[in-house]
Amino acid sequence: MSFWDKIFGKKKIDERQQADLNRMMSYGYWIAFYMLLAAIMVEGVFLRRPFREWAVEWIIFMVIAVYEVIGCIKIGVWTQFKQIPGKKDYVRYSLIGGVLCAIVFTIGNVMKMNAESISWRSVAAVFVWWFAVMFVLCLAGFFVCGGIYRKRKKRLEEKMDEELEEDEDEEKQ
Repeated sequence: MSFWDKIFGKKKIDERQQADLNRMMSYGYWIAFYMLLAAIMVEGVFLRRPFREWAVEWIIFMVIAVYEVIGCIKIGVWTQFKQIPGKKDYVRYSLIGGVLCAIVFTIGNVMKMNAESISWRSVAAVFVWWFAVMFVLCLAGFFVCGGIYRKRKKRLEEKMDEELEEDEDEEKQ
């Protein structure tokens, strides 16, 4: 009997209720994730508050993000829609991330500028700068995580193959 079973007692829900509970908890997880991201963007980029005022939100957000990446790599899942990531996916995801980050940071930088110094050229330069930086960072991150994911997936497949061979050997005897 586990520690939690001693405190709360045994679970008294069926598999359907457990699946519904897991789905509901997943929605809550993603709502919290995106609300923290929105809070960080508003406080840090748009309101230009000092980092110490939104550092706790950033730390919590990063813990959640790192947990999600490590958890997915550990169980061998890249996304719900694709089993094996590829270079085209990395570029596509990096383009999306680069554009979204560039929009947010460009708006934040334009808000800091004097009204006289704002020109389309300066706005375009800021956008291109942020897009390039974020695109490269995202692309590098995807290549690193994708490489780790591929190695982990290969190890998991080898382990499953070994277990299947052992099961077949036991059945023959």
